[in-house]
Amino acid sequence: MKKSKIYRKGFQSASSYIRKQNFVHYLPVVVQPTDLGNESWAFIWAAIRSYDDLTDKQGLTFNQKDELHVDIYEAAHEMYNNSFDVEKADSELIKWLYFYIQNDVEYELGTYRYLCLLHESNVEDHERRGKIYTNKQLSYLIHKKAACFFKVIYSFGFEFNNVLCENLGRALQIEDDIMDMKFDLSVDQINITKEDIDKFEIDLDSPDLLSQLQVKGFYNYRGTQVLQHLKMARNAAMNIEDSWTRKFSLMATELLAAPVLENRFRPGGRYYVKGGKMLNSLLPKDEKRAYHRGHRLIKMLSRFIPQCNHFSLNERLSQLPEKEPCI
Repeated sequence: MKKSKIYRKGFQSASSYIRKQNFVHYLPVVVQPTDLGNESWAFIWAAIRSYDDLTDKQGLTFNQKDELHVDIYEAAHEMYNNSFDVEKADSELIKWLYFYIQNDVEYELGTYRYLCLLHESNVEDHERRGKIYTNKQLSYLIHKKAACFFKVIYSFGFEFNNVLCENLGRALQIEDDIMDMKFDLSVDQINITKEDIDKFEIDLDSPDLLSQLQVKGFYNYRGTQVLQHLKMARNAAMNIEDSWTRKFSLMATELLAAPVLENRFRPGGRYYVKGGKMLNSLLPKDEKRAYHRGHRLIKMLSRFIPQCNHFSLNERLSQLPEKEPCI
């Protein structure tokens, strides 16, 4: 179906916004199996990233963040009830959210419940500043933040697998919590649980907390949890019939395993897609053309450029304890 000019312009701005972040963020845009998936994920991912930037990095006061959470919730409610005029929207974020919700309703994507949990997790992150969670509390927050994130990604044409999404999400969030720990602690967001504090005798007020966590083996402990979740995700992926869903899912587990295997799993560490910089340079500025070319190239990339050493990955996975990770 031919889309309106404002829709196409919105897609171009959303996809471009994500592409400027880095190729790790852009990867879920170009791997989508369909044009609808490409457009829908670009809209919602750009809205989420913009929303996170506003709440985390723009110096908003506590009350301003509260107002933003309410405004977004009320706008989304109006959109789902078909009572929102996008022509009057005064921000890119709101336009991106509108076009996503329009697709969700028109094509019956069924992602509303996941969006509600994602929004709920953002509000909870805001309200839990300074609080220390239990493993159980953090586990449920991770489900809302990251497992639902993957459930949205996999709702646009991939073969959906709940176990795969849950474990990819948990692996991603545990890694993010470690690699973003310096920033998170600076805004009083604590992703070290009460059980962690007891187990590792952690002093959160220590001036060299991040170094002490390394010495005490906390990062290795969390790294093992990441790999346990990735092992379960890989097992689920191997049982998926759709070949592109299976290949992309295995590629995603490699990308997430790489920081742990390559000694990048510590505060300040980063993800990167091996071959991504080269691939990005080959894509045109027009985002729809970039998707069609990028999708073909990413399939070649997943086949010929592994995101981590397969021997090291399989060896580490074979050594993991059989018990379920605690978060």
